[in-house]
This record gives sequence, structure tokens and C-alpha cells, in this order.
Amino acid sequence: MLMPHTADPVRERQMETSAAVREGRAEPGRGGIALRLEGISKVYGAGQRRVTALDNLTLSIGAGQLTAIMGSSGSGKTTLLNIMGLLDAASAGSYHMGGRETARLSSDEMAILRKRSIGFVFQSFNLLPRLTALDNAALPLIYHGLPRRRRRERAARLLQHVGLADHLGHTPAQLSGGQCQRVAIARALIARPALLLADEPTGALDSLTASEILRQFSRVNDEFGVTVVIITHDPLVADHCRRRVTVRDGAILADGATP
Repeated sequence: MLMPHTADPVRERQMETSAAVREGRAEPGRGGIALRLEGISKVYGAGQRRVTALDNLTLSIGAGQLTAIMGSSGSGKTTLLNIMGLLDAASAGSYHMGGRETARLSSDEMAILRKRSIGFVFQSFNLLPRLTALDNAALPLIYHGLPRRRRRERAARLLQHVGLADHLGHTPAQLSGGQCQRVAIARALIARPALLLADEPTGALDSLTASEILRQFSRVNDEFGVTVVIITHDPLVADHCRRRVTVRDGAILADGATP
């Protein structure tokens, strides 16, 4: 096994959910609801400068699902990701994550929930240029209070899992774009989140490398049981996910399983 999980009951439930999906005993999401957004609206500005980014949007995502949220530029998909990731707050509506109403959380409670439960992957990788792949991947665990040796051990196992065992000491400048994104995926998984949010994760990659990165997301979803939401404008990216939610003008246009 990549990481020991015997003392982590949340992790064990995630793994059981993932196993049930793979073995045909359950459909993705049958492990419960990971996210529930009801009547979500997001408005920026006021008066003539008022812009509605999300308009009374309602969406549930099941635990263990691999979901693409697709839309063109300005559709509201990135605003939706920011709300799901607790990076922004809705103007109206309610957002439940893991059964908790996030609007009722204090700023400190929200920061703790985000730190412990959500991993992020971005198009631009956001790696620190002077740190090695190993130290970039291990970085979030500093805020969890783990000793340096344990941080690096866990990061090394994850980097091995994403195919970078021979690149632990390389800096981002010494890695390809696809390798940098793999480091970013390892970093997003290092704290063992329940939810992984990816914002246009293949946008800066060529098609061959993008396909490999999408296989990594599928593997993470299958083997770790993590709920994965990928924000994209590309139908080919959405085709790698089990569910596709299409957003237009801040509302859901279509929602269903991918062909």
C-alpha cells in the first residue's frame, strides 16, 4: 500500500466506497453526498456594474464521484469552484460540505475544513521554484504539524505513485509541464483530503500529456476514493469523467453521465 490507513476511519470509508464502485456493488456517489449546493447565487458589484456569476444554482455531488463541470469562459464554473473550495462565499443559497452548513462556520473553522478536507490543483501548477519536487509536495503538511521526516516520507510515496520516483530532487525548472502537474497532484493529496478540486488542470499541457494527467485523476479517484471535481472548457477532458455538468450563464444547462 502507498500509505497506511488502518488508523484512519474516514480513509477506510473512502476506500470501501471506491472498492464498491469498482466491483459493481454501488454506483459512484452511493457513499453519501459530499457536496450539496442549494439555490446558490453569486453577485459582484452593484447597480449598472452588477454581474450575476451564479444564478440560483442547485447541485449535489456524491462522495467518490469523478465529475467534470464544463462551460465556456464567463459561464460561472470557476466561481462555482471557488465556492465549493471555500475560497469565496455565495451571495445567496446554502452550501453543505460533508453534512455541514458552511455559512454557519467561523472563519477559523472554515480554514480548518479547507485545510483538512480539500486539495487544489490549478492550471499554472503554483509550485515554489526554489523547492524540489519532494519539498513542494510535502509543503502543506507543515501546517499540519508533522515532523520533516514524516512529511518527506509521505511526499516520496505520493510522488512515486504519480510516476516521479526518479525526480524527487528536481526543481520545477528541471521538470516538464506534465511532471510539474503531477507534483501538484501529489501536493493536493498529501493531507488526504476528501475532495480534490482541479481548475483547468490540463490547460497548459499538450494533448498527450493532458491525457496522462487525466488518467492520474482517474487513478486517484479509483484507488483513494477521493471525490474529484474538474473544471474545464474542453469536452475531451469531460469525457474522462463519469459525470458531466454543463454550466451556462451561471446556471446548470445539462447534467448526466458521460457517454
